Amino acid sequence: MFKRYIAAAIICFLLSSAISFAESEIDTFNASDEIISSETIQLNNGCKLITILYKRNQTRSSVSSYKETRFLDSDDTLLWKVVLEATFTYNGYTSSCTSASSYSRVYEGNWSERDNNTFASGNAAVANVTMVRKILFIVVETQVANLVITCDKDGNTQ
Repeated sequence: MFKRYIAAAIICFLLSSAISFAESEIDTFNASDEIISSETIQLNNGCKLITILYKRNQTRSSVSSYKETRFLDSDDTLLWKVVLEATFTYNGYTSSCTSASSYSRVYEGNWSERDNNTFASGNAAVANVTMVRKILFIVVETQVANLVITCDKDGNTQ
């Protein structure tokens, strides 16, 4: 019986550590990050999607960028966001995406991430994330965030 309590305590500790680690990654914006582009899409229901591309840092041969899509309700309350992070190498002739990762964070409401397909392909990083809102375990709303970051041969991300 005592072994079960110890096992349960270890599992709780590991889960809380994982949650703390994940929370530390969530808000990636630094004051030194450069905004490359921004787009706002107004939806028919009064909500809006705001997508912002940031450049994190750049060297002579690599660049790190991230793009986030924020979903706001009609009162401009942030409900959730999805972030795609990518690193690229370039040399003046070609470029390549060397890593791509994404995550979502829910701020308000009954939203959750249902699907997340993130990958690097050639000079692009792609994240296709489906967010759903449920009431009593029934999906009542679905929003899809399709994020793409590309890098040209000179290290310019789009």
